[in-house]
Amino acid sequence: MIELPDRPFLTEDFSPDGAGIDFLGLRWVNLRILDEYLLPGVNNATEDFGIYCLAAWLPWKFKTICREPKQFRLSNFTKFRQAVEVAMSFVSREDSPATKQFGPLHRRIGAQQKLNLPSRLDFARVRRTESTSIYAAPLYGPSLRYLGLVPGPAMADDGTSTGIPMTSEDAQTMTVVAAVEKELASSRGASVIGDMADQEFDARTLDELGMHGLHPARCRDSTKKIKQAFLGKLLPNDEHNGRTLTAQVVIRTLRSRPGLDVDTLRDVWNTGIIRQGKRQTFSEPRLSAQRDRWQMLMIRQYQRYILEEFLRCFELAVLAGCRSLEEITDHSLRHTVKTWKRSTKVREILFVEAEPISKSLDQKMVAERWVEMVHFDHPSYIGKVSLENDEEEGCVPAIRMLARWWFGSILPLTEQTNSELAALGGEDRISMRWFLRWLTTLQMERRYHNIVSAARRHFGSWNKAVLAAGVKPTKLLRVIPWNEERVIEAILTRALRNESLAARVVEPRSLVEAGHRFFGGWAAAVTAAGLDLATTEPPPRRTKRSRVASARASSTTKANVPRVPWNKERVVASLLARLREQKPIYSNALARDERSLYHAARRYFGSWNQAMLAAGLDPAAHRRGPVCRSSAAEARPRDPVPRQSQ
Repeated sequence: MIELPDRPFLTEDFSPDGAGIDFLGLRWVNLRILDEYLLPGVNNATEDFGIYCLAAWLPWKFKTICREPKQFRLSNFTKFRQAVEVAMSFVSREDSPATKQFGPLHRRIGAQQKLNLPSRLDFARVRRTESTSIYAAPLYGPSLRYLGLVPGPAMADDGTSTGIPMTSEDAQTMTVVAAVEKELASSRGASVIGDMADQEFDARTLDELGMHGLHPARCRDSTKKIKQAFLGKLLPNDEHNGRTLTAQVVIRTLRSRPGLDVDTLRDVWNTGIIRQGKRQTFSEPRLSAQRDRWQMLMIRQYQRYILEEFLRCFELAVLAGCRSLEEITDHSLRHTVKTWKRSTKVREILFVEAEPISKSLDQKMVAERWVEMVHFDHPSYIGKVSLENDEEEGCVPAIRMLARWWFGSILPLTEQTNSELAALGGEDRISMRWFLRWLTTLQMERRYHNIVSAARRHFGSWNKAVLAAGVKPTKLLRVIPWNEERVIEAILTRALRNESLAARVVEPRSLVEAGHRFFGGWAAAVTAAGLDLATTEPPPRRTKRSRVASARASSTTKANVPRVPWNKERVVASLLARLREQKPIYSNALARDERSLYHAARRYFGSWNQAMLAAGLDPAAHRRGPVCRSSAAEARPRDPVPRQSQ
């Protein structure tokens, strides 16, 4: 039996570069920015070009070896796929002939499998699970769909999904597939590929296949034609595609400053300075906007570092025996006084850290000077702070980084063009904007601490002092409390916006709770607002039908209404149709009302934003809420941007 620890403990690896557990739930915002704007469809697990090629070839190969329609079943595909994937992992081992010849993979999949040859090849025998398949969600599955190499499952004759991935038949994908097939056909073991699921294999046969294309790194030696075909999928000729925009920003940056590595590239985008005294500029606004989005990602990433470093300090204090916030604070900050001897307040410490840039005590003036001077190689750049796991330093590294984050982020986070990303995550996930406002407000409270103390000393509390000044304390609150008038006003506002008043979907939840508190129930609150109770009925849910009814409906549908597959043109037409019908077209509404359209938009365009742009619509104008009747006629779509067919 596993023994539970009897005292607080730290994780084994809390280093900044350690893989991680997202202790504070902040990673969602980073992933959202990457997925929606910067690198849609790819991530740090999808680094090997060869795996894309083999993953596209595998379903195509299965289809060619099925001599009869009845053989084209998911169970048969699963056996074939698992055999190929086990073989791929085996030939990718560190000491294999193919690895020595072509080099190791960036990330080897199935590295923990236990294969004793000779043996048949399947996941159960080698102790693998489906989560380690290249088609799994954490690995290449979503990326293969985003890039259009394997857009979805094959459909049966009756219109249902077979569950078998279907290789795209466009020219670029077929060029990649043909190259893999040609290379494997040159192997002496090519004749057994079609029967991989039903045969025992020895190491010699598998290594022979690895040398002829089954090792993903073999694709690195592909011809220029093959690589260009893949690049056409990875970087489509689409000026709104996030991957294409990022690639163009990379190229322009390297032209201005050759030799930069990946980390330094991001640091350049974070500061906007290509070299000391020279800012990075782009003639195309779309590239400037993409660089700004990368800057927002870097600001968010450093914000995470700061918060997680303070969490580490907290855990170390608890581990040392501290059992109150006062004890934890004293323990964590005991080295701070030694570092900043003449400063005892947080605000003073932050400005001391900025003294190499400006000795001003005006935060805006310091921020402007900071953005002008601090480049990626400057001693005051935030990336120069080392977050080594040194308990003796306490919170010093985190405070240094906090100061540099504050002054470097004030201007970018208050830019109107960055407002959407700055607010992403809200208070729950400590958005960049929320964190900046909290930090700035905190410093103001520290600055005027004497006034607050005097008010409490003379009047007994801050609220009593405010009342004595003739001001209602509620007017000074950051969050205005609910009352009967505010509840009714909020209900009527949602009704005018044609939003649902069903209790289970109303946001914020505090409104529903206030309705119960002041009126005895949500329905009573809606009635008090003068609205029909029918408006509180939840949206209809799909009900289960009997097999007979489902079969009749299915047969009628198949007979009268042929299934129309999604494509780019149909996605654009559907978006415009919803606009004409005055239906909401923001992403959450699509995901709720027309999931097939929502997923098709992401599959064919990479994101909702890009689908909207393809339809000639401004995503910002339709970001939230439904289209109002008064503005529907004015929201005329621009001419759709012509796109290259993929």
